Amino acid sequence: MQRILVLRGGAVGDMIVTLPALGALRQAFPRATIELLGHPSRAILAQHPHYVDRITDLERWELYRLFSQSPTISEAMATFLRTCELVLSYSPCA
Repeated sequence: MQRILVLRGGAVGDMIVTLPALGALRQAFPRATIELLGHPSRAILAQHPHYVDRITDLERWELYRLFSQSPTISEAMATFLRTCELVLSYSPCA
């Protein structure tokens, strides 16, 4: 596994309960690059090499489009997602 993407929206508590899962991913795939897409003010809790390598603002890719009835994504987002071998979404579906 080379690249793992984790999507996590929500409040501070949501991020806190996600930290053990991030730690387990790191332990299972120590050489993988783990990127977290989340709200920067909360995702900073995972900003430690034990959890993730990179944090990206969840709103940057307009990921809410993936959870609409007619999902459409930009070519840039499609290219980005293709680089990930595993994508975990903790974001609620509407």
